[in-house]
Amino acid sequence: MGKIIKERSEKDLAGKVLRGDLSEWKGLEKVKNYKKIFALAKNLLHPHREKQERLMSRIKELRELSSIASEAGMHSMYQSLNKEANELFMEYLVLCFLDGMSFLLPHAVILWLLSIKFSTLALPVSLPWVGNQIGIIVLYPLCAVAFYAGRGYYRKRCPQIRMSST
Repeated sequence: MGKIIKERSEKDLAGKVLRGDLSEWKGLEKVKNYKKIFALAKNLLHPHREKQERLMSRIKELRELSSIASEAGMHSMYQSLNKEANELFMEYLVLCFLDGMSFLLPHAVILWLLSIKFSTLALPVSLPWVGNQIGIIVLYPLCAVAFYAGRGYYRKRCPQIRMSST
């Protein structure tokens, strides 16, 4: 009986997909397109990530060299390496700020568009201090924070289900 099921699952497309053979699966193109879209969104939201990683590795290298120079007693070399590391760190912080702004900008645009259409939302119950209406200016940031917190919690709990590392 088990042999029949195994032979049938080898011929069945669902069985092949479950075993990881995706060559005949029609949805493979869609998954590849989604991965391209996620990569594009990742590059739009964090355009300076590669440069940040390069700068951070260079800063670590300079810190190691400056500690070696300090141990060897070469104070002028230590000072120049520290100065260069600090300059690179400031550039790194500027790139972090720009990435943060490019990440927050879509949220600001969405909030602006939602506030034009829906200034307040009516709630089915009356809440203390709020009443039965809540402004979109308050609701959208709460929902965005809850989404990112839930996504982080979900990724920690179920890392094997992630499609992409965004």
